[in-house]
This record gives sequence, structure tokens and C-alpha cells, in this order.
Amino acid sequence: MLIAGGWKPGWSTDFDAVLLAKQLNVSTIINISNIDHVHDKDPKKFSDAKKIKSISWQDFRKITGNEWKAGLSLPFDPIAAKEAEKLD
Repeated sequence: MLIAGGWKPGWSTDFDAVLLAKQLNVSTIINISNIDHVHDKDPKKFSDAKKIKSISWQDFRKITGNEWKAGLSLPFDPIAAKEAEKLD
């Protein structure tokens, strides 16, 4: 088990985790967050948001988009998700 955080300004901790997984040939990343599930849309804005129990990286990226900036409120950094998809 490896527990890590961010180390380079301008990079998300999600991206750091994916880079470490790639370098160490790790197949599972557990993202500790303040949410219980990914939803099909923002549950704070949409009362009909549905929980997603299983999703591919490709479908996840359709929800999150392809851009990241500090403070973006998403379940996982879109750039990190793109890199994780390559490892899947």
C-alpha cells in the first residue's frame, strides 16, 4: 500500500496518484474524497442526479470534460482520468 499527496504546484493530487500508479505498475487507485458516489450530474444543483456505481474511464470523462484547474469541484481530475484510462 502506498499513500501519497500532491508535491508539485499546478498538479492535482489525482494526477500525482495516477503518475505513481503508472511508475509503480499499480492497478488500483483509491481516491479518498468527501463524496460517496459519482453522479451523472451535480447533485448539489440537480435533485434528480443519479448515483453511478460502476463506470468506465471513457464514460467518466464524458461527465467531467477534459480540462482541469485548481479548485475545480469534480470527483477526479479530468486530466488524471485521461491518463488513468490509458493504464486501464
